[in-house]
Amino acid sequence: MRAWIEGAVESYFAMSALHDVVIYGSGQPFRNAMTHSEVTRHLAGLISDGARAGAWKVDDERWLAVMMF
Repeated sequence: MRAWIEGAVESYFAMSALHDVVIYGSGQPFRNAMTHSEVTRHLAGLISDGARAGAWKVDDERWLAVMMF
């Protein structure tokens, strides 16, 4: 989980201008809408399943899903 987030953050800052054109230029919802998206809900479920299986420990599956998405 940590490697995923670190990679995403590094990539975002390296390509933030491109990211903003792709996300906002294509009519994607703003960041606050992403917290309630279908993708975020499914990702939170996968994170929760992995935590229950003992693959990782997380304090807040939903917040982690938002950060990863």
